[in-house]
Amino acid sequence: VYRIKTTAHEAGQQAAGWGLAAWHNNDAKRNNYSSWACVHSGDEWPCDWTVSAGRTPGTYRISTNGHEAGGQPEGWGLAAWHGVPDGKRNDVSSWAAVHSGDDWPCDWTIVPGKQPNTWRILTVAHEAGKQPAGWGLSAWHAHGAERNDWSSKVAVHEGDHWPMDWVFERVQSSSTVQLAIAAADKRNTIAGKAERRAKPWATGGHIVGNVGTGLENSLTWNDVEVPAAGVYSLTFHYVTDQNREGYVSVNGEAAEQHAFPSTGVGNDKLGQKTVEARLEAGKNTIRMENGKGWAPDFDKLEVHGPKAAEGTVVEAGEEADDVASASASASASA
Repeated sequence: VYRIKTTAHEAGQQAAGWGLAAWHNNDAKRNNYSSWACVHSGDEWPCDWTVSAGRTPGTYRISTNGHEAGGQPEGWGLAAWHGVPDGKRNDVSSWAAVHSGDDWPCDWTIVPGKQPNTWRILTVAHEAGKQPAGWGLSAWHAHGAERNDWSSKVAVHEGDHWPMDWVFERVQSSSTVQLAIAAADKRNTIAGKAERRAKPWATGGHIVGNVGTGLENSLTWNDVEVPAAGVYSLTFHYVTDQNREGYVSVNGEAAEQHAFPSTGVGNDKLGQKTVEARLEAGKNTIRMENGKGWAPDFDKLEVHGPKAAEGTVVEAGEEADDVASASASASASA
């Protein structure tokens, strides 16, 4: 997992250190399944990104990790399309976006940049989107790409002058799952009206529903055991046909509110919601509740991490597989 940041681009009047982002709120929403990409100054609005193996050897997918304040779901892939009317910037440039699913996100190549410890992010041809290969990801705070004083739109551009060198900073030591526990696991406490429900597609054959509309109707994972204290990513796999909220309490501490967007009609399509929490070495408890309304139905909890120190720069001398450390190798298919 990475923060992907700009370097200074004089011709584009782009400042260094602005983080790549995507939000599904306000002017950044492209449609129900897609958001425009941008860069933003500071630390609050830039997003974390997962880099994993692409469909073809030597390529990568760059996907959102979710951004609660920006309303951005997790798992939407970075893309650029030159054959889509609102995606074409001009004859030699396309606007960048993120998109849900597997068809419209693009594969990318990641190669060393011109500056030390930087990388170029280049398009792989996308037939449906009529996007040529080899166009470099960039951000400029001029030339019609200024979003506001603190933010720029992101595009891809042919050639070597307008694309940008990017800095990859590790924000998590590994995306390896430390453990995964089904919601219906017998070690969990399923309290009040919360109940197991048989679903053939669920982990272990059951989900847990009826969580919420009272604090007594709750789900607690009791044996969340990690080897060391630190900040971990908790990924809840869930289903809901409506936007709902869940309140997460770790080791009996005050519960924090989190939004769980709808996963679609039918209530059988899994979504993911990732939050960060500090866990202690050994066993921890993770409680899900909602005292006012319904929480979603839960399939399982995954624990990733622990999170590494902020600002660990991936050096350009490292192999490309090290940039995409979330994947076993670039030759693996997604």
